[in-house]
Formats: sequence, structure tokens, C-alpha cells
Amino acid sequence: MVLSGLFMNGGNYGVPVVLFALGQDGYVYALMIMVMMDLVMNTFGVYIAASGGDDHVSFKSSLIKTIKMPVLLASFLGIFFQVAGVPLPYLLIDTMTLLSQAAIPLIMIVLGIQLSTIKAKKMEWTPVGLVAGLRLLISPLFMIGIISLMGLLGTMLGTVLLIISAMPSAANTTMFSLQFNVDPDFVSLLTLLTTTLSLITLPLLFLFL
Repeated sequence: MVLSGLFMNGGNYGVPVVLFALGQDGYVYALMIMVMMDLVMNTFGVYIAASGGDDHVSFKSSLIKTIKMPVLLASFLGIFFQVAGVPLPYLLIDTMTLLSQAAIPLIMIVLGIQLSTIKAKKMEWTPVGLVAGLRLLISPLFMIGIISLMGLLGTMLGTVLLIISAMPSAANTTMFSLQFNVDPDFVSLLTLLTTTLSLITLPLLFLFL
């Protein structure tokens, strides 16, 4: 519930939506938010998944699993190379570019495979509805309060934050739930459900922007 409720799809879904709705100015803010979200998701999000498996897992064990994740190491290496100005071989850059282009389709394939194994009758629909409502309705309402307190209501940054907060559950949470065996059926169904319902909730949100 925490994975699906806390982490939204602010990258491959949120960024294009912001670009469509607000143009290039909003797009820049959305990219910066996406980078910060990815860092949080691949640290705190991985820790949540690692500590929420079927067996009782200690804090130390969960922390070690989080540190061992390749994405976290790659992020620090990327920051180091950028700050140090270390050039990378074109062959390596081209290889990483091709791999990055395959990431989203691969996640969608895994999500589809997982969804094909779900038995709807055995699913606990009350928690599903609760998290879906939290992600699509409560989250943007909560964000309105935050940006109001920060004096950002009506500004470009405030509007971008509001749109991103209304995004459906992140598809990456499905990968985390499968990796650490944290109720992948529940997480996958929420990703599908919130993404589908967002086709209704997002246009309604745009009416008030």
C-alpha cells in the first residue's frame, strides 16, 4: 500500500502530460521533479520494498539490499562523472542509450505478465480502492494545501507540483514488488487501475487549473 500510494508516475507519464498542458516552461520543472523523485524511489522506495517481504527482515538487511541495488550505484557514478567532467566513450554512451530506451517497454511487459496472473475474486478490493483514492484524489488535495502554505498557488512551479501529485502509481513499484516479493498482484493491479482512472481524474483537474 505504501509503495503504490506514495510513489507516482511522474516520469514517463507525468513529464509528457506537463509538457502538453503547460509547455516548455513547465516541462523544465517537471524534469527536475522527476530526477528528485527517481532518487527517492530508488532509495527510500527500494528500502520499503526490501523491508516488506514475506519473511521478517531486519533494518540492517533491508539497508544492505537497498545499497546493493544497481540503480543507486549508477546514480552516484553518474553524479561523479558529471561533477568531475570525466568524458565517457561514445560506444558506452550509445550502449546505455539503447538500454535506457528499452527500460519502459520492459517494465510494461513485466506489468502485463503480472496482471495476467491476477485473480480478481481473490483480490482485497477495499485496500485497492483506498490506495487508488489516496493516489488520485487525496494526494492532489493535500498538494494544494502545501503549495498554498509555500505561496506557490497559481505559479508555474505550483501548478507542475499539483499535476505531478495527481499522477497514478509508478510502474517501477511493480518491479520492486516482484524483486522483493511484496504482494506483486496488489501493486500491479493498483498500477493498472490508477493509470486507467487517471484518464478521468486528470482532465477534471485541468478544468480547475
